[in-house]
Amino acid sequence: MRPSTGLILALFFALAPRGVYADGSGCALGGAPTAHRGCVTTDDKGTHLTEDGVGGASPLLDVTVGGHKAFTVDAGGVKFAEPSAGVQPEITLDLTNPATNNKHGIYGALYTDNASSRINSNLLALDIYTPPDNGGDVSGAYIRQTGGGNALSVFNICGERPKQAKAYCDSGFAIEAQVDGSKHAVFASAVGGSAFLGVVKGAAGAGLSILPERDDAPGARAIHVANSANSQENFWVDMKGQTFARERITTEGGMLAYNSHPGNAVFQAEVSGQPGFFASAEAVNSTAFLAKPGSEAGAGGTAFRVQDAAGKTAAAISMAGAASFRSLSVGGASVAIALSAQSEKFGGIEIANGACAKAAVVVVGATPAMAVVVTPAEGVDPGDGFFVRGYVFIDDKVLIKVCNATGENATPTPTAYNVRVLR
Repeated sequence: MRPSTGLILALFFALAPRGVYADGSGCALGGAPTAHRGCVTTDDKGTHLTEDGVGGASPLLDVTVGGHKAFTVDAGGVKFAEPSAGVQPEITLDLTNPATNNKHGIYGALYTDNASSRINSNLLALDIYTPPDNGGDVSGAYIRQTGGGNALSVFNICGERPKQAKAYCDSGFAIEAQVDGSKHAVFASAVGGSAFLGVVKGAAGAGLSILPERDDAPGARAIHVANSANSQENFWVDMKGQTFARERITTEGGMLAYNSHPGNAVFQAEVSGQPGFFASAEAVNSTAFLAKPGSEAGAGGTAFRVQDAAGKTAAAISMAGAASFRSLSVGGASVAIALSAQSEKFGGIEIANGACAKAAVVVVGATPAMAVVVTPAEGVDPGDGFFVRGYVFIDDKVLIKVCNATGENATPTPTAYNVRVLR
């Protein structure tokens, strides 16, 4: 016998989940909607609040505490109302049971792997506007840690991505901060520790990397250290690596400076009333100041040079050890000294009879009024029939001439020459 239509409908409503409205009247999901209200049902999976009805703009659920609305649930989500007075939390999580150690106050998971269009995916999005801090606290997120753990832990670890997810191991940041105006992207203060601590685990990593937005911004600072009022710079490094220190720089392992730009100083010190450069050696065999050529090309250079305000050399020591001084005093008394220098090796090219081979050498302090003596530096004579002479042709420069008086074309033996300029 076939059951009647009435019996089928009776069984359906009897087996359908049933619940109550806020006024206590019954409601049955699956039946004809009677109102746009929240129907509370209970089954073996828990208690459910479900919208019963269509249309209307009233909230699905209003929760009022002490005469003030606490939160509302509607089609737009869950909305919390501002407390009536004072600074009060709108959501409070009580996870203070000391018997458990594995807790998450709030846990959320968000997966996005569709890169076909612009991605806007944030697990937590906060939007805040306030006037500047006037002694209270104005933060988009306020986190306080009073124990020994971290106040904030942020990780971006490619190896812990979801299974079957694409790997983006070279993209993204753990923390990204951006500001405009003269604001600071990150502010950190410390009492006894470090305001910033970085650990490099990779073999090619960097503890601090700073990149300019544009390469044509020479005034931008990579590192800026100032006084407490931020009114005077005490130390800075610009985006091209130029460094300024108001006080001295002290090193224990030594300091290496390298300059590949001709005409620029490797190390420059400008001081007033203090030594521009100070070096001390405490060990018996240690050296306070060492200069050596980096290649054969630098062997003819100058190890140490002193210039006057006009840029003229007052004293110099060559890489070969030859020293020249414009003036010298001992015990406050001036000492007449011979100025000296050594030329580079030249010769080995045939010279016509009566002609001369020439080479210029710098002799600091030499003037055209002084006498010059030139002798072979390596004990090698240029050859019979050749004579050598020299003279100061402009300040600080001596011209050496090796002349052929053999009566025929001849080639002088190549050698370097010692130059003495007599005051």
